[in-house]
Amino acid sequence: MTGTTAATFAHDARSRTTDDDAMSRADASRLLAALDDADCRAVLGATTRGPRSASELSEACDIPLSTLYRKLELLTDVGFLDERVRLSSAEKHPNEYVRRIDAITVSIGGEGDVTLDVRGVDGDEERPVAAQM
Repeated sequence: MTGTTAATFAHDARSRTTDDDAMSRADASRLLAALDDADCRAVLGATTRGPRSASELSEACDIPLSTLYRKLELLTDVGFLDERVRLSSAEKHPNEYVRRIDAITVSIGGEGDVTLDVRGVDGDEERPVAAQM
């Protein structure tokens, strides 16, 4: 994420903030699911060295393409990867995937509040994505 995302949500969905950066429980669950998935973590690791096409990621991570496309969809949906077109001299221009995040820190406060600090790869300062769970 270029920069980071900040949002707050609580047990009651009606109390969730309504600003543009607000994150729902479902969004937070998907983000944490992506981090929990070994294949997603492998893809994030492989994109550390720069943009990669799906076939390059499939080979580097030893993940079948059919599975990889589901992982890429999840990682782009939660904002961990960007998808862009790779320009080449060939007729077909494959998509490539670029990592958008550099670090994620999960903290649990004394009141049971959970804060996700997400830092973009461009080194922007962290801003918390906070949640009371």
